Amino acid sequence: MALINPNAGLLTAAVVFGFFGLMQMMFPVSFMKQYGIDVAGSLGNSTTAASTAEKLFIATSLQTWGVTLSIPTAFSAITFRNGNDGQKSMINLMNGANCLIQSIIVLCTVSYWDTIVATTGLYINFAIFLVVAVVCLLGVDFPPKIELANVRKPLYFGFIGMAVLYALYMLLMAFATESLFANYGAKLKEGVVKKLLVGMYRFGFAPTFLHIVTLMLAQIITAGPIANYGCARYMAIVSFASMLMCAVMAAVWTCLGSGIIGGASVSFDGVAKGQTFNMFLWFIFFMLFYYPVALMDKEIKEPVETFIGAAATKKKVAKKSVPAAAAPAAAEPVAEVQPLLPPLMPLATSPLQPSYSMVQQPYTYAPTTTAYAPATYVTAAPATTAYTTAPIPAGYTTGGVV
Repeated sequence: MALINPNAGLLTAAVVFGFFGLMQMMFPVSFMKQYGIDVAGSLGNSTTAASTAEKLFIATSLQTWGVTLSIPTAFSAITFRNGNDGQKSMINLMNGANCLIQSIIVLCTVSYWDTIVATTGLYINFAIFLVVAVVCLLGVDFPPKIELANVRKPLYFGFIGMAVLYALYMLLMAFATESLFANYGAKLKEGVVKKLLVGMYRFGFAPTFLHIVTLMLAQIITAGPIANYGCARYMAIVSFASMLMCAVMAAVWTCLGSGIIGGASVSFDGVAKGQTFNMFLWFIFFMLFYYPVALMDKEIKEPVETFIGAAATKKKVAKKSVPAAAAPAAAEPVAEVQPLLPPLMPLATSPLQPSYSMVQQPYTYAPTTTAYAPATYVTAAPATTAYTTAPIPAGYTTGGVV
């Protein structure tokens, strides 16, 4: 489990590598002055100023190093935005491990650089590499998740080829630096220039190339389609830019013809041929990365058009001015409608019977009730119980007529 958010390591690596890469690409001479290397003047403890060819060789080498540093910068930024948890952990592991290796190399080569580079700059580099290594490694989820990509897809061909190429050059720069220079037509004599160039390639380029190899392998052992797609797209851009740079440098070295490098007169035909070879090599890798990316245009056409179209419509609606409310129209006079029949007389005169000629509001009728108190009755005794019998007329008897 990662001890800190993996995004912290990715952002730290992207900022540090991006800063150093831009400085080396855009201001190579000024950047080296910060480390006590005055390319325009004398190098180190040498009293002899560097020749034009030596200045060009050193400055362009530093620019190439800066272009290489843009790769971990872009991979870290792309993984931060689009990578899954496994990819973030793996890229942090690669960045952290390589920064730890480079911090150890810087610390172990202080004595090599003491006559060329300011010692303070070396210790600053050591501290920076160590901080980046710690932050990245704290964001690693141990053990890292392994999920192999489908390497049969053309998208991964460029990553595999680039890992092999950088691994080969890494070994040559670390263990056969002078032979590599000789193959490019630069046979260096002993001196400050040779020490500077050999140290730059052996202790600078070689660890950086190892870093690139691990990042390329990370795209294969931890699959993540959208992040892999973004990294391949960036590598196509870098490959094309490197191809153009090699084409320009081939023309420059051809025009220079010959000059002094490392105290010896050198023909630059070999250097120009080496740059021409690199130009074609970078073109091949450009096609390896760009062609699979271009093949996916049909699959991403609809979402891209939807996104761009929706954004344009939203922007257009936001800028559209709201028209002022129109003044209300004058109300037209309402015509009075006369009844077709005269009012009808009521059918009953009772107030409870509504008329047919008008609508009478309903009302509630409450009957009036009167409460009566029951009267008390007293049974009176008869005044007498004896009655006088009248005399019977003559001729009548109680039994009938006689």
